[in-house]
Amino acid sequence: MSTQWADTRWPAARTIVLSLAWALVLTLLPLPQSHRTAWAQSGSTEQRLLSALGEAEELYETLDLEMAAERVVDAIELAESVGYSGPALANLYLMMGIIESALGDDNSLVVDAFAAGLAIDQNAELNPYYATPTLRQLFEQATEMVPEQPVGSQTTTTTTTTSPPGQLVQHTPPATIRAGEPVPLVAITEGSFGIDRILLSYRSAGSRAYEHRDLTQVRQGEFVGEIPGGYTEEGIQVEYFLEALGRSNELLEQSGSSSYPHAVIILHEGAAPTPRDRIVTIVAGPGTGGGLATGEPVVMGSDVDLNPGVAITPLHFYLDATFALAGGFELGPFVRLQTVLLTDGVELETILGGKLKWFFTDGEPLRMYLSFGGGWGNVRHTVDLKPTVDFVDTTREGPYHGGIGFGIAYLFNKHVGLVADIYTMVLFDQVSVQLDLNAGILVSF
Repeated sequence: MSTQWADTRWPAARTIVLSLAWALVLTLLPLPQSHRTAWAQSGSTEQRLLSALGEAEELYETLDLEMAAERVVDAIELAESVGYSGPALANLYLMMGIIESALGDDNSLVVDAFAAGLAIDQNAELNPYYATPTLRQLFEQATEMVPEQPVGSQTTTTTTTTSPPGQLVQHTPPATIRAGEPVPLVAITEGSFGIDRILLSYRSAGSRAYEHRDLTQVRQGEFVGEIPGGYTEEGIQVEYFLEALGRSNELLEQSGSSSYPHAVIILHEGAAPTPRDRIVTIVAGPGTGGGLATGEPVVMGSDVDLNPGVAITPLHFYLDATFALAGGFELGPFVRLQTVLLTDGVELETILGGKLKWFFTDGEPLRMYLSFGGGWGNVRHTVDLKPTVDFVDTTREGPYHGGIGFGIAYLFNKHVGLVADIYTMVLFDQVSVQLDLNAGILVSF
């Protein structure tokens, strides 16, 4: 086998899972619709599978391929153990094929995984974000391998024990929309079948969090609504999915899903669309902190014997500007301007550097990140020289540093928010450790 999984159980598990899938497919294809929807008595299984799929996608996007493969295999084994054979399982097999393609060069494994997913749900599609030309070609090969299912034998996501013929909700996603215009949506229901409302979930491309609103029922069987124009002002597309819900908020059917939403391309006039909501993020504000005073007093110098100890840095101001990269990363310069309060006036001490931020939660309203930085410049620590001398002096540490930090941003909207940040610096040539506590305003565009 050309690829190596996280440990020795993965090659065997992968073969077993694919074999089980084909056996399941051969069993399910001849059976009537009502038999295969018995799994729907437990909606929690599907939710667990969709959650595992989302985790696998995030791991895939951060290039943790072996852990992504582990998530998918565990989820498939769960589905097989409870007899689940719905669209979520089909999408897990497609994700397995995508991961296989990244792990190695054995295309037969990729085609087998795609074929297993298509045999469960012939309407399953590759995630457009991952669909390279090579994957699309392998997907087409898998399509030719799967026999057509008899009419009425498609699986369904309904959570009731009986399934009406055909789709409960008819919806045609719009292909494009002009920038700044709302996206009109229409959903038609075939009969009632317990549908109480249709929930619209939508987001800008590049955002993880969805906004939610109900469609309006204008007449029996017809629901209308729109995605606000504010979500089409920027970016290359807006994403959404629909959920038909019963009186107890049980899920009856979906058009699209949180993992595989419909995408509407945004048409911009006179400018190329941007792939993210946030291209540049600027943060500015005050800060305070403290660290180890290890240098000589700046004014008194060697006239005073100062032992190293903890000292404060009462006030500084900082400004950073980062540019969005792939995978939740942002990179850019920063400046730290420290105000040094002396008995005879105020001095300024500057640090210039750069930071790489990784947003491990990138939704709205909360974004959390780790930061890694470095730069040039000194930190001044305030020291009281009593009782040796009745004088308040400062020490100077640096001028080089490397640092690591953690921050939380709370967004009021897509472009404005507040940030709280901790940044720890290890300074040298004059060795010291400094902890900065920062708070500021965030503006992104």
